[in-house]
Amino acid sequence: HSVSLAGGRQLLAYFNTSIPQMGFGDGTLYSQIGPATGAYEAFARQLDRVATGQTALAWQNLLADPEVQDFEAQAESAAQGAAPAILTDLAATTETIRAAMNRHDAYLVLIRAAGNDVAAAAHAARDSAMQSFGTSMVLIGCIAILSVFFVYVVARSISRPLQRLARYASEVTAGDIHSASPSGSSGPEEVRTVTAVFDEVVDNLRAIDAHALALAAGRLDDPVLSEPLPGRLGESLQASVAQLSQSIADRDELQRRLAHEATHDGLTGVPNRTAAMFALESAIARNRRRGTALAVLLVDLDDFKRANDTLGQGSGDDILRETSRRLRELARTDDTVARLGGDEFLVIAEAVGSIHDAVNIGERIIETIVAPMTIGGRQVEIGASVGVAFAVDSHATGESLVREADLAAYRAKEAGRRRVEVFDTAMRAEVTAHSEIEARLIEAIRSDQLTIAYQPVVTSECLAVRGFEALVRWRSPDGTPIPPDAFIPIAEASDLIIELDRWVIRKATAELARWADHGLPDDLHLAVNVSGRHLVDRRIVEDVAGALRDSGLDPRRLVLEITETVLLSDMPVACAHLEQIRALGVTIALDDFGSGYTSLATLRQLPVDVLKIDRSLVAELGPEKGQSLVRLIIEAAHEFGMGVIAEGVETDEQRALLEGLGCEQVQGWLVSPAVPADQARALAVTLAG
Repeated sequence: HSVSLAGGRQLLAYFNTSIPQMGFGDGTLYSQIGPATGAYEAFARQLDRVATGQTALAWQNLLADPEVQDFEAQAESAAQGAAPAILTDLAATTETIRAAMNRHDAYLVLIRAAGNDVAAAAHAARDSAMQSFGTSMVLIGCIAILSVFFVYVVARSISRPLQRLARYASEVTAGDIHSASPSGSSGPEEVRTVTAVFDEVVDNLRAIDAHALALAAGRLDDPVLSEPLPGRLGESLQASVAQLSQSIADRDELQRRLAHEATHDGLTGVPNRTAAMFALESAIARNRRRGTALAVLLVDLDDFKRANDTLGQGSGDDILRETSRRLRELARTDDTVARLGGDEFLVIAEAVGSIHDAVNIGERIIETIVAPMTIGGRQVEIGASVGVAFAVDSHATGESLVREADLAAYRAKEAGRRRVEVFDTAMRAEVTAHSEIEARLIEAIRSDQLTIAYQPVVTSECLAVRGFEALVRWRSPDGTPIPPDAFIPIAEASDLIIELDRWVIRKATAELARWADHGLPDDLHLAVNVSGRHLVDRRIVEDVAGALRDSGLDPRRLVLEITETVLLSDMPVACAHLEQIRALGVTIALDDFGSGYTSLATLRQLPVDVLKIDRSLVAELGPEKGQSLVRLIIEAAHEFGMGVIAEGVETDEQRALLEGLGCEQVQGWLVSPAVPADQARALAVTLAG
């Protein structure tokens, strides 16, 4: 087809060259015949190379045709520049045209021959493909048959071991690592290798499981825990097991120690009040079942403060430890010895035959304690007063028995000390009266029958008011005043004192916060007393924080007053709570200093900001006596960074002496007794500094 097209262009170029007047081109000689002839000859040479079959025969016939050869010769001459004058020679022109037409016809023959060759080649390719397809199908069939046979053979040698291995894995996955059986050693090498590794893993799991079961059961001494586990993972697990075992042992030891510390006195090692009350309730139940009597003996040491002040720091602790040791040695196997707090101990004597037997136990306790003690290399004699409560009926409770024994011990001290007193009918009547007051006090707190009286605290120099101490007052519904000494000790004997403290703190802080509306200075401080029970109660910090939050009072204006006996009840817990309260910004004052057990040397260790000198020391103060001790207290307080307030100041002479000794503030009837809120506000205005 390419040769035919090139020949047609050559023919047109030939006529354009030979007859320019015919308008086949621009008339320029050789402008087209040369390229057309060159293209024709190039395609002819290509056809010489590639033509086959009928195409090659037709092409050879075309090349051998004389007329075709004659036309190509003329075209060649035209390409060389010698164009024939075909218009002057009609015969030559006729021959040229016929030769050109014959060549065109030969091209058509050539194309038909090429088409025939293509068709023949297509038929041949189809036949060859069909033959190859048949051969391929036969080959595929053979391969399929061989594959089925191979799969069958492989399945028999692999599937059964794999099935056994799968069952083995399923049992292990389900957690049945102990009854799961190994899959055997049959099958290909790969399967056997996997099986061996799996068996090793299962063995390790069994060993780990044995370690875990021993730990879960708490058998830390089980020999299995010392058996090594294989591999690096086993070493890591073994180390973890060892560390876990040690942690469990440490935890058990810590729990045991914490349980002991929670139920035992840290100083003496005997049960504390909480453990004593639990043991007492259990003892009451046992004796009730057995039909036997039980005696509760409260031991209150005599002259403890004097010995503590005389011998110096730490001597009181040594006395308490020695007393505890002697009581434990004296007690019978089933008896319980506990420390209630301060210098008070409790002895629970079970299966006591009679009240006389209980008294004999009390007398032996006194004899044991009175024997001289060696404290700090010196001989010390400490006495004891013992109160006995005897449980013979089914109505006794632990709290009631301790209260009765405490009242009897108080009577023993009043009767001369170093003696035994038994709770009797008269005392029971007193307890009944106390119970009635307690019930009325509960109702008074609920119905807001109580009021607050405020005693001013002034500077010793010019009697300017610096603050007030809040003191609770109670009037019965008929208007009869009930003295504080008649109800506060009763409240302090139970948790009722906590409710009373909470009421006073909330009421007093709320009132002082409102005083700013009356034009009073906003820097007046307010002192509120806190009982020992409340101080060691876990709610004390929130009670104080809640009162400040509800009233809006600046925490720096609130002072909590505690006594020395409060600190002795449970020193660690009390100090921890005081530190938390101080962190709120509240000031802590140690009240009645000089009447309790705290020595000057121990002040440094207490979380206290202000020291209040007890009124008994102020009452003895005069130009000729009492000044040395008060001066020592004031100087010690200042040395430890504490402020000083003197209580019970009734004369100007006492005030002047205290001012000269360095006491900054005083409180007492010299200025004013405790007065209602409106009178206190008036005093603050009158005595403004």
